[in-house]
Amino acid sequence: MERSHTDLLSVLAYFYLRHDRPAKAAVLYRVLDILAPGDGATMTGLAAALVWSGRGDEAMAVLDRLDACGGGGASVHLLRSQAMELAGRADAAAAALDRYLTARGPA
Repeated sequence: MERSHTDLLSVLAYFYLRHDRPAKAAVLYRVLDILAPGDGATMTGLAAALVWSGRGDEAMAVLDRLDACGGGGASVHLLRSQAMELAGRADAAAAALDRYLTARGPA
């Protein structure tokens, strides 16, 4: 697949995510993840789409893969916190939120 095609899929996935269609965004991000496995931006978008779809356990699996690839940053800690909350792991969610606040730095 040409780069312009994957760029179009990426923009469309982001558009769906930002316009309250996280389930559709998740489908496109999964396709992108198959086409270019290990891409940090794709995995972050997929995790966000899964969290916003209420699928915390699936989001955690994607976030674990992202960590294994060395990707991440403050936003990943926030997504992990939200995914853990959805999965019913309140203590772990609070710890991930603390890591987010530390990584983010002073407001």
